[in-house]
This record gives sequence, C-alpha cells and structure tokens, in this order.
Amino acid sequence: SQDRIQLYPISEAIVSQPEMLKSNLSDLSNDNLSPFVALNSAFMESGIVLRVLPNVVLKKPIEIIDLTIKTETPIMRHPRNILVIDEGAEATLIKTHLGCSAKDCFTNAVTDISVGRSGKLRLYTVQNNSQGSVHLSTTNTNIASQASFETFSFTSGGHISRSEMNVNLNGVGADCNVSGTFLMRGQEHCDTTTLIEHVAPETNSREIFKGILDDESRGVFQGKILVHKDAQRINGHQLSKTLLLSNGAEMDAKPELEIYADDVKCSHGATTGQLDETSMFYMRSRGIPEPLARELLMQSFIGDVLNEISNDNVREGILGLVLERLSSNNLAPHTEQKNEGK
Repeated sequence: SQDRIQLYPISEAIVSQPEMLKSNLSDLSNDNLSPFVALNSAFMESGIVLRVLPNVVLKKPIEIIDLTIKTETPIMRHPRNILVIDEGAEATLIKTHLGCSAKDCFTNAVTDISVGRSGKLRLYTVQNNSQGSVHLSTTNTNIASQASFETFSFTSGGHISRSEMNVNLNGVGADCNVSGTFLMRGQEHCDTTTLIEHVAPETNSREIFKGILDDESRGVFQGKILVHKDAQRINGHQLSKTLLLSNGAEMDAKPELEIYADDVKCSHGATTGQLDETSMFYMRSRGIPEPLARELLMQSFIGDVLNEISNDNVREGILGLVLERLSSNNLAPHTEQKNEGK
C-alpha cells in the first residue's frame, strides 16, 4: 500500500518524482564514479524506484527479476533501480538477472541505494546469465548512522561478468556486510570490485568472497577499504579465497587498505589454491570415490561463505543454486571426466 511503500517504473518516476529521483541518483560530478554509471544515466530505459517509508518493516522479501529476451539483433540494455529505505524502515530484496542465449547481449545495470538512519536493507543478487552474454553491474550505496546494509551476490555464467559495489558508511554506527560467491567454467570471466569507505567514526564493515574456477575461466577480485581522516574506532575486515580446478584457470586478487585514522582495526587477505590433497586422501581412505570427495570439498568451501546470508530462506535458495551448478555437467563432474582421461 502507498502508506508503506512507493513503487514506480523508472520512466514514470522521471516525470512524477523528479526531485526525489535527482536526490538519490549517483552524483555524476564525482570523478571516481565509473564511466558505466554515466553511460547508464544517459540511456536508462527500464528499472524501478522503490521507497520504503519511515519505520515500515517489510516481513516478506521483494523480488526484482531482470530478464533479457533473445532477439534477432544485438541487445544493449541499461536498467536502473533506485532503492530508498527511510529512517527506521527495514526490507529484504532479491534481485535476479536472467540473460538470453545470444552472444550479442550487453547489460549495464546500475542500482542506487540510500539507507536512512536506523534503517536495515538486505539485498541478495543472483546473476545467472548465459555463457555468451556480457553483464556489468554497479551498486552505489549510502548508509546513515546506526543503519545496516547486508548484500550477497551469487554469480554463475556470462562471457564477461563484472560487479562493482561502492558503499559509503556516512553516519556513526553504520554497518555493512558485503559478501558473495562465484562459480565459473569454460572461458567465463568474473570481476568483483568493491570500495568500502568509512566516512564516519565507529563504523563496521565485513567483506568475504569465495569462488571456484575451472577450465580456462578467470576471476578478478579488487577490494579496497578506505578509512577517512576522522573515522576513528572503526572495524574493517576483508577476505578473498578461490579454488582453481585446472591449470588453465586464473585468479587475480588485489586487496587494499587505505587508512588516514590511527584508532582502527582493519584486516585483509587473499588466498588462491587447489583442493587440499590431505583432505582428499583422508576421504579416499574412507572409501569415498574421488569425484564425490571433490564435490563434497567444494560444497564445504562454498558453504562457509553462505553463512554470511542472514535470511534462512534465501540462504537455502542460493545453496540450491550452488549444488545444482556443482552437480550438473559443470565443475565437479567436468573435473571427473578430465581425470578419467588421464
């Protein structure tokens, strides 16, 4: 109802809510802003504006499905979503991207988020595009004092997939958890770029990403925590871990800390490796076949990061996607076929 939420197509909001739209769109004068955001702003043709009014608690999740349908001609899309969580409001959103099978499919999605004082937003993103598509996603988030933002992304598929997450902790006591997982194969490319800025003191951030790469796929993680001069007594944690299932897979990790305050607690780390041979030997010695042992180890590896999802139903849903990806003729069984040929 209109006394709880306001929901408009972006095309309608441009006409009926121009001031609200203008105040929540990304600042194009910011020199650090991605050029893809500017491109989206010039051509945005679809998407929604969702506003949860003050002190409204939405108990059921809202799902946004972005579907690209195959056409005979190349496709370029620029969907734009504006999410505004007012003071004391709380919401859970699930954003799903489904792509066509055409190779000439380019999506440049942008989401602008504002979480008001003491507000809470949980945003879960599923990107399950076809192997031939190119999918770029940028999310810009501003978090006010005592507010919290939890986001988790599941990425599977896409010739090129790039997710950029920028979070500004603008108020005292603001908190964010930015996490995700990616499962890539073939020649798929997955790029995760994050920037978390501790603008205000006594803010907290947690960031964990885990992925599995097979065949000649490539993963990139660029994660930066920036602590501003007056942001004392902050806590920032960042971790990236990746499993490589073949010699042709490649992972590039670039964790960064940039700190201009002296009373902080920050940590970051990145590891890349293969399945643990000791664990494999232990499971094989207990009679577990090698393909099953590999799959169980991968499930355990990914399952750990899924604990960052606070919503039980969403966690189970994404776990189902992970198990489907690992148990289909991708990743784990694909590796089994390679071993049989040796």
